Amino acid sequence: MEDQRKSGALNIVKLCVGADTIEDLAAWQAHVIAERRKAGQTPVPNHVTRMWPRREAEIMAPEAGGRGGSLYWVIKGIILVRQPILRFEEVMEDGIRRCAITLDPALVRTEARPRRPFQGWRYLEAADAPRDLGPWRGGAPSAAQLPVHLEEALSSIGVLQPAG
Repeated sequence: MEDQRKSGALNIVKLCVGADTIEDLAAWQAHVIAERRKAGQTPVPNHVTRMWPRREAEIMAPEAGGRGGSLYWVIKGIILVRQPILRFEEVMEDGIRRCAITLDPALVRTEARPRRPFQGWRYLEAADAPRDLGPWRGGAPSAAQLPVHLEEALSSIGVLQPAG
């Protein structure tokens, strides 16, 4: 798996409201995928937001070999996981034009990175993105992986540094 920071694509960071863990996010998206499958739609998760990204071309980054940016999820104040962005689609909700961010179903665990609360979403430059730790496979962390709270605490005091 190629580290997202090397893609050169612009990313989005978003609060994962209503989820306390990566497992919660995965369960919510599994439900969305099941509902889309039942409705005869492509079974991939999406996230609908009010605003359309003005920097869409940088996120999709065709010059980066077709690999676009990712949506980095902030769970309980910490970036923990990302999902590659497949495309942006216009959807209408209650007669209002919205942006559906269609995501790859694969969750990729990242280094824990604290993030203060904010509204909406923010851009995240590839160089500033947390390092990938590998695919998230569900369940408890392996023995080689620190618990999230410990990883975040060690990062905040400078013991753990992002790999270059």
